[in-house]
Amino acid sequence: MTISTYQGKVKKIVDLSPTAREITFLLDTPMAFKPGSFVNVFTDVNGEKVRRAYSLSSNPRNANEISLSIRRAQQGTVSPVFWHDDIHDKKFMFMGPLGVNTSDKMVHENIFLFAYGIGISVIKSILFDVLERDNVKNVTLVTGNRDESELLYREYLDSLASDHPKLTVRYVLSESADSTYPYRGYIQNNIADLDFTASDVYICGPTKACESLIETIEKKHPADCAIHVEKFG
Repeated sequence: MTISTYQGKVKKIVDLSPTAREITFLLDTPMAFKPGSFVNVFTDVNGEKVRRAYSLSSNPRNANEISLSIRRAQQGTVSPVFWHDDIHDKKFMFMGPLGVNTSDKMVHENIFLFAYGIGISVIKSILFDVLERDNVKNVTLVTGNRDESELLYREYLDSLASDHPKLTVRYVLSESADSTYPYRGYIQNNIADLDFTASDVYICGPTKACESLIETIEKKHPADCAIHVEKFG
């Protein structure tokens, strides 16, 4: 894919949780990208041009639009901009597509996707690709969040799993309000039953969390297992 710059205006905003939202931009020119890509977003903050990288969460088949899932960081510089009242009037510049851990690198028939928090954004895009492949037999998605209020895209993912028998979704909550909820704690504590033999593993999340999960998977000594990682924070 050729890296270029694009202009885009906010088309749609969907609140995903009290702290996260998905924003869709209508581009002036189409952007062709592979699932798993990200873009750099440029905007002005207090008279200074700043940029921030965000993963693409949209369907690559619609090149006229891109969607970004954004967590509002209290100490952030760029993310608060997307909660301003005048957001619909703003135009943004994007540079991309960027990234090497794109879905075309995943070639096995068994695919495991792990997302910590807002990391689900890039995996949402990857699902558009892998679920349509004839050679893919099983896709297992595991998300990690603090509690039920931060379960991003749950209704959408449950619907996908209903429509695609090859997809299994597991939500891990570190502070679930339901004491009987089966997947509690952290992702790495809830994968003992998973067999990573002959598979591709994609992980997106904070560096420390990703490294802990990788260590847990590698202790299983899976044969023919390729691990792809996107770390942030």
